[in-house]
Amino acid sequence: MKLAAVITTLSLAATCAHAQSKQDFQAALDREMHVIDAATVATCRALHPDLAQDIDKNWRQNLAALSADLTEYRKTDAFAKAKAKYEQEQTLEARKPANQKVFQGTCKAMAGR
Repeated sequence: MKLAAVITTLSLAATCAHAQSKQDFQAALDREMHVIDAATVATCRALHPDLAQDIDKNWRQNLAALSADLTEYRKTDAFAKAKAKYEQEQTLEARKPANQKVFQGTCKAMAGR
């Protein structure tokens, strides 16, 4: 998962580089992290259907606590496109034999197990 971590870091850096203020920076960071979380939830549900129910329960709690800004962002095409991109990258990385155990642990943690 080292490549995925590098991709994530570079994406976060690019997103935040365009921020005009500390508040803009934090908002961009929050959006990017939420996209990554949403993609990870989708990837884990697809790869580990046995964990899907618990992941969904925890994710619904997370969504209920979102800020109004993130709730609105979830409705945009930008969110959908970014989530799809991360989900595709994560799925490719998660299927690599060297990453399967690590990703399985991530998914179990998201399920609260």
